Amino acid sequence: HLEDLEVVGGALGDKVLRAVSDHGLPLRTLTFCPRDENALLELVASPMGRIVDYFRDPLPPSRGRGMPLLRSLSLYEFHKATPAAIAEVLRLCPMLETLSLDECFGLSDNTLAAIAKLVGSRLVQLDAHGWRGKHPDGTPSGFRTDGSYWCLWQHGPITDLGIAELAATCDHLASLDIGGSEITDKALEALTRGCGRSLTGLCLRDCHGITSAGLISLAEGCPHLVHLDLCDTVVSHPSGITDEVVYKLVHSCPTLKELNLMRFAQGMHSYHDNTIEELREARPGLKIFH
Repeated sequence: HLEDLEVVGGALGDKVLRAVSDHGLPLRTLTFCPRDENALLELVASPMGRIVDYFRDPLPPSRGRGMPLLRSLSLYEFHKATPAAIAEVLRLCPMLETLSLDECFGLSDNTLAAIAKLVGSRLVQLDAHGWRGKHPDGTPSGFRTDGSYWCLWQHGPITDLGIAELAATCDHLASLDIGGSEITDKALEALTRGCGRSLTGLCLRDCHGITSAGLISLAEGCPHLVHLDLCDTVVSHPSGITDEVVYKLVHSCPTLKELNLMRFAQGMHSYHDNTIEELREARPGLKIFH
C-alpha cells in the first residue's frame, strides 16, 4: 500500500524503482534523483508501449505495470532531461498533477510545450528552475565578482514562447517556478491571461528581462498570489524595484503571505526600509524578505 517514495538514485535506487514497477505499487508521490539514463528508464517502465532509451538503443517493452496512479513526480538534477525524455515520462503518468524538474539540465521551450500538451489542465504545480552549468573559467552561473551576470543553457532557454504555450493550456496552474528563465513582460501577460485566477505561487528569481510595469500588471492580474519570489530578479528600470512597485505588489494581492525581495548584487532595488516596515505593520501576516 506504499503511496509516497523518495529515492536518492544509485544502484539501490535502480533496484527500488524496478521493484516498484514490477509490483505495480500504487504510488502517488515519487521524488527521484536520476543520476543516469538507466535509472530514468526504470521510472517509466510500463506495459503501455515501447520503452525508448534516448541515449543508447531501443529497449523491449517492460513487464512492469508502471505507476498509473502517480500524481506527483520530482526529478532532481537529471542532467539529460531532454524534451523527448520528459515527454515519454509524462505519457506514462496519466494522472500527474505536480511536476518538479528542479536543476534538471536541458529544460527549454520544447519541454514546456510537451508538458502543456501531455498534462494540460491537470497541471497544478510546476518547478522548472533549470540547471545553468558553469562558465568556461569554472565559475558557477550567477553573479560574478565583477558584478556581471551570465547564464549557460545547453538546449535553449525557457522564453516567452514556452510560457505562453504553457499558460494557454494549463489553466488550473497554482504554483510555478521559472527562475533563471529568459522571459520578459510578455510571459507575465500570458500567465495573467491563462492562469491568473488560479496562480497562488510564483518564483521569478534570477529573471532579468522584466520591468516594474510588468510586475505591477502581474500583481493586478493574479490577485490570489500567496507566495511571490523575486530574489535577485533584475528589473529593467533605472531604479529597479521601487517603493511604488512594492506597494502595488502588496495591495494588489490581499492574500499575499510571503514576498521575497532579497538580492545578492548591489544596485538592483531602490525601495526604502521604512516602506517595508510600514507594510509589515499594515499586514501582520505578511513576511517580506529583503
